[in-house]
Amino acid sequence: MQMIPERMRKLLLENRGMTSIKRMSSLTGVNRFTLTDVLNGKRDVVRDSTYQKLESWLKKVIVEEKEK
Repeated sequence: MQMIPERMRKLLLENRGMTSIKRMSSLTGVNRFTLTDVLNGKRDVVRDSTYQKLESWLKKVIVEEKEK
């Protein structure tokens, strides 16, 4: 199990932009209910695989932003 740091939660919210939860769930591979709980701060401990998926998506989005 992994703890979602507040900084990561804020980055997820900032980089979500206008993307719907359903779309973000599809892009990250994370269940939309889990994703909603993480983004709303209701869940701060997730499975290792969920953490990896969120971290991977964040890295991808941040790299794409830098390339623009």
